[in-house]
Amino acid sequence: MRAPIDRLASDQGQRLEVQRVNLRREPAVAWELGVTVCPSYIAFRDGQEVFRAAYPTSAERIAAELEECLDMSPADPQVFAER
Repeated sequence: MRAPIDRLASDQGQRLEVQRVNLRREPAVAWELGVTVCPSYIAFRDGQEVFRAAYPTSAERIAAELEECLDMSPADPQVFAER
């Protein structure tokens, strides 16, 4: 999933930021976000979660959901965290 997510972020330019977190090295982040399955994908908008998916999922589903989130307010950068 790394390549499709990177492609999606690249295609969106400044509208999408991808951050990856290694949950073995940062277990507090997993606990804070309630992540129990890896990989998990979480999108935030203005600090609020707007989308969550976990393995198994597809790049197409994530892209469609993120596109919908991005369309909410095209001027604001979105953060998509791949955990």
